[in-house]
This record gives sequence, structure tokens and C-alpha cells, in this order.
Amino acid sequence: MDGRAHDASTLLLATTGFLLLRPYQPDGALAFALASLAGGLFLSPDLDLDYSRPSRRWSLLRFLWAPYRALHKHRGRSHTYLYGSLSRLAYLALLGTAVWWGAGQLVPIEVPPPAKEWAERTWPFLLAGYLASQWLHLLMDGIRPFAKR
Repeated sequence: MDGRAHDASTLLLATTGFLLLRPYQPDGALAFALASLAGGLFLSPDLDLDYSRPSRRWSLLRFLWAPYRALHKHRGRSHTYLYGSLSRLAYLALLGTAVWWGAGQLVPIEVPPPAKEWAERTWPFLLAGYLASQWLHLLMDGIRPFAKR
């Protein structure tokens, strides 16, 4: 599947999820939509390719994903339902922790309490949106869950 189709499906997923969840969980709907957009547009399984749309969206920071690309050949383990999805989250957490620690050495940093409370309240929706975007990408690539590869 080409990048435009993946991007369109990500936008459709985020919009649909937001509209379906909004009447019942307004904050959860926003969290789901934001996480699915981030997951599909910036943290796609195609980060294992230097020239993919998600890689190019990182612009000057694309180099940060070079170690991830070195560890994952295209459509290898990066294109699996659990390992692939969780490996990108773990790698992003590692990058974020390094930046947070480095910046914290210069200036004390604290998460504003409202943002922290929002994340604590909506984390299941954040995770669901992210995973839904990852798994939609894999389905569109013809990779079926539990199928022998």
C-alpha cells in the first residue's frame, strides 16, 4: 500500500474514533484521535525506511531513527503486531527520556499538573488510538494477525 493510502486511512481512523467516542468520553475521544494521528503519521511501521513519509515527517530529526532502522529491515519485525508496535513506543520513550534528562540538566522541568492529570485519565484511549493506527497499517499491508510469516 502506498503512503497516501496509509495517511488517508489514518485520518479516517482518527476522525471515526473521535466521532464515535465523543458523546461518551470527550477527553478519551480527543486522546484516541491524537494518538492515532501520531501513530499513523509519525510512528508508522514504515519508520524502518529512511525515505518513507513518516521518516521524512521527522525532518531534521530523522537521524534519531537511524538506530531503529539499523535494527529492523523493512517489513521484518517492525511490521509485527506486538513487537513492532511496542518497539517504536519503547524507542520513542528512550529518546524522550534522554531529551528530558538532558534538558533537565539545564533547566528544571515539570509536567504541568493539568497535562499530567489528563494523561493519567486518558492513557487507555491514547494506547488504543496508537495501537489501532499501527494495526490498521499492518492490515493494509496485507499482514494478518496470527498468520504465519
